[in-house]
Amino acid sequence: MNNTFQRFPCLPPELRDQIWKFALRNSIPGVHVFKIYNAVLDNGVDNNIDVMSGYESHDCQRLAAPDRKENSSTGSQNTDGTQNLDNPSTYLIDGGVWTACRESRYAAQRHFGLFKWRSLYEKDPERFQHMSTREKLDMPATGCFASKDPYSFAVFPNRDLFIFRPHDIRTIGPRDPSQYACIGAHWQGFRGFQHIALEYDREWADKLHDVFSPELDDVIRSIVRLGYHTAGDKLWFIDYTLKRRHEAAVESSPSENRERATFYMEGKRFVEVDCSANSLENWECTERVNGVQVEKASALESMSFVRKVQCVLMEFYADLELLDYGLPRRVGLLACESLSP
Repeated sequence: MNNTFQRFPCLPPELRDQIWKFALRNSIPGVHVFKIYNAVLDNGVDNNIDVMSGYESHDCQRLAAPDRKENSSTGSQNTDGTQNLDNPSTYLIDGGVWTACRESRYAAQRHFGLFKWRSLYEKDPERFQHMSTREKLDMPATGCFASKDPYSFAVFPNRDLFIFRPHDIRTIGPRDPSQYACIGAHWQGFRGFQHIALEYDREWADKLHDVFSPELDDVIRSIVRLGYHTAGDKLWFIDYTLKRRHEAAVESSPSENRERATFYMEGKRFVEVDCSANSLENWECTERVNGVQVEKASALESMSFVRKVQCVLMEFYADLELLDYGLPRRVGLLACESLSP
């Protein structure tokens, strides 16, 4: 038996290809977390690790690596998108493959099909642009964090979930962040991020009493901007307190004959929750008491909130339809489930 440890470059090409494949993510809908902030109105954002962009304008929404929770009050900032322990994003799984060496970068480009998409574009740019904007192609987009050592990553704007953590939700403007970040932009053959999400805050429910009131709270107005002025299909809210009852089965959506939307993160998955009255028997709202998760006596207010936000968006659409505005995003609710047994 040969006990010699071979250096990686000396391994057979077929074996090296297998190793690179193991380092790359599976072909399932992933989850990506970004901080979203306003470069003009927000304070304390000088050291954000931004997603690189070709634009020089600062009057727009920006995307950055999410903050470390433990450092949010100390002033200590991230030093690298890959060193943030509070960032479980799918784009970190194989981010290092893009910069390890030329062979690894080639393996990543081949794995994500970049050569195929580039060939289709170069063959007939106009036809490709038309096809890609009409159909939701399983096409990747690549980006880069502008840190000390630029960190490349890949996302799938048409299938992945993009969780936005606002620096201040009240300063979210009417601009589409996919345009500034140059990932998922229209001119790249996409229609924005199809699935975006905010992590539900119970205080928001108190700010939305009357869906037909013209006096909306600043927070609700910002949510409306995300639902109306960002290109894409769905605006999700994630309620981490929702738990599936043990007797409830995983089933297709009753309102639409399809499987429920599901997105995968390391050790977790985010699953679509039907917000109809019938779904109350399948889900419970929990809280931790003395280290144990117990069911809360209160109603599932996140379901009601989602329905109200959809109503508000459609009310805005009714006022703007004559101006040839497109339909707003549909609104949905997600629960977070552990994949561990």
